[in-house]
Amino acid sequence: MSPTDHHGHFFTTPDLLTDTTVYLRGPDAHHLRVRRAKQGDRIHVGDGFGRIAEAIIFTSTGAEVTATVSQMNVVPPPATRLVVFQGLAKSGKVDWVVEKLVELGVDEVVVFSAGRSVPVWDESKAKTVRLRWERVAHAASKQSERAWLPVVTGPLGRAEVLARVKAMPAVLVADPQADLSLGAALMDLGGVPEVGIVVGPESGLSRDEIGMLVDAGARPVSLGAQILRTETAGLALSAVVMHHLNRFG
Repeated sequence: MSPTDHHGHFFTTPDLLTDTTVYLRGPDAHHLRVRRAKQGDRIHVGDGFGRIAEAIIFTSTGAEVTATVSQMNVVPPPATRLVVFQGLAKSGKVDWVVEKLVELGVDEVVVFSAGRSVPVWDESKAKTVRLRWERVAHAASKQSERAWLPVVTGPLGRAEVLARVKAMPAVLVADPQADLSLGAALMDLGGVPEVGIVVGPESGLSRDEIGMLVDAGARPVSLGAQILRTETAGLALSAVVMHHLNRFG
């Protein structure tokens, strides 16, 4: 089935996807109703963990859609996961960054509060925004027809980020003052199961923050003479790293 001859790409939970039948419930079932899906329409349904069923709708009530599986495709997980640590920025910038990183294929987006981050939220506000980022990531995953759903985490504090970085085999920090180029850093990367990228907020990371990240095992890298905005740096770094990892085919 080509990307253009089905009614859309949706997600269900692994327990609702078998080799013969798939059930859609909740927002994705509602989405199909809004699109006026009917019996006989073809859809793609993934479980978010590598399985994508090509299926034909059997019944659609709005609350639940039942479809018959005509073909099951299994996509293996990436050999190297890519995690982007995005500094908390103001307005809708993080929403946009999450959307585009998910479309690009990043496996996890970790939003963190840096010293120069403008927004300051209590736990209630942070939970509300995190749920919004998850909805943005889900919609972007449907649009880009991902086999594996990404993880969206945060906003985390400094200690939590440093602990994550320390536990990872390779982490690169965007730093305009770094002597090491991104290309040189990638040549030294080797075969690791996970790579992290750290991007600061609008005003960047402080020298103290970069120092703490280095102490935790990260390597500062330069993207050259140009200075990128926070919402551009993560995308640029991710695209280059994913190309290096042969994630673009």
